[in-house]
Amino acid sequence: MFTLRKSDSYSVLMTLLQQHIEELKARKPENRGLVWPHLTPYVQPTYSTNQQHYRPISAENYDVVLAAAWRAERRRLGAGADIIVKMYVYLKDTAKSASSSQRAVQSQPRIEEAVQVNSVDRNATARST
Repeated sequence: MFTLRKSDSYSVLMTLLQQHIEELKARKPENRGLVWPHLTPYVQPTYSTNQQHYRPISAENYDVVLAAAWRAERRRLGAGADIIVKMYVYLKDTAKSASSSQRAVQSQPRIEEAVQVNSVDRNATARST
C-alpha cells in the first residue's frame, strides 16, 4: 500500500507501482517470475464495482478517473473519513506460464492415447453386442 498525493502525476504513480512490484518480487523467491506485461494500472471506480468494470488509467485520463473514484468514495464514507481508492495491476507469472505450457505439451500424447483407447473400447463393445 502506498499514498498518492493529489499533486502527484501519472509518472509518479507508475514509478510507485513499479517499485511496489519490485518489492513484491524481492519478498519471496516464487514471485521473481512476475512481470507487468501491459503497464496499465486499473482503478476500482466505486466500492461495489465488479472487476470487469475497473477503469484503466492512462496519462490522458489520470486526473479525471482518480478524482471520480475519490469523490465516489467520499460520498459513500462521508467527509471526515479516510478515503482509499483501490488500484490494481494485472501481473503475469512467466515461470508458471512456461511450466504450464510444458505440461500441456507433455500431457498431449496421453490425452490422445486416452481418446484412442476410449474409441477402441466403444467399437469393441458395439461389436460384441
